[in-house]
Amino acid sequence: MSFEVRAGEFLALLGPNGAGKSTTIALATGLLKVGQGQVLVFGHPAGSFPARQSFAYVPQEPSFPAHVTARQVLRFMGAHFPGSRAPEELARQLELEGFLDTSVRYLSGGQKRLLSIASAFVSNARFVILDEPTVGLDMEVRRKVWEFLSLFTRGGGTILMTTHYLVEAEELADRVVVLAGGKVVQSGSPQEIKKQFGFKRISFRSNEAPPPHLQAQAKTEKSEWLVDSRSPDQALRELVQWGRAEDIEVTPLALEDVFLRLIEGAH
Repeated sequence: MSFEVRAGEFLALLGPNGAGKSTTIALATGLLKVGQGQVLVFGHPAGSFPARQSFAYVPQEPSFPAHVTARQVLRFMGAHFPGSRAPEELARQLELEGFLDTSVRYLSGGQKRLLSIASAFVSNARFVILDEPTVGLDMEVRRKVWEFLSLFTRGGGTILMTTHYLVEAEELADRVVVLAGGKVVQSGSPQEIKKQFGFKRISFRSNEAPPPHLQAQAKTEKSEWLVDSRSPDQALRELVQWGRAEDIEVTPLALEDVFLRLIEGAH
């Protein structure tokens, strides 16, 4: 496996369970020792003191002492870094203001996750590694986090993030790296990957099944049909000639659909 995260880039690491995402994060953060090859963080071996000083990390499972408040967590984390950010500023951006003086034991799972994100960014590090940062957050809060992360990268920050939410990767990432079986099976911007894959989706309504040669590519729900085709122009002509399709629409595949096909092809 070989890839790099470029300065100022938002890179999303994608893959099914067991693909190697967590191992990659553990190697990059120095939590797991490199056996073969090398992992460098700003030119320093992963796990070395200079490497560990150069990034912040949001783990998949946040864990804080139950008796301390959110404000105390952020102040403690910030005290380890020169030029750290004010807890109040981060709380305002992540809508944690109402919980700053609440003990961790009384925070909900979503609030603890927001606190975990804030505790990484309080360091003012310019490179942040996030492992499934929005798991368990409702859509409204998740979008608030997306806005926060986008603002960070627009300001020159660099992010390496794992996520199972393909919409999240498509919305945020400059580039995605897709892993399967511990190998990189595809990389590029979401737009590039969708274009390289070559499929488009044709949706239409019909009370009858489409022509036999299109049925193998078709999925249906009630009277709506979906056909994913590498030759959408030809498929479209055939549907028009068939004469029983209504409300025909041609759209690019979403990143999630491309991802599923890439993973299927890797097995």
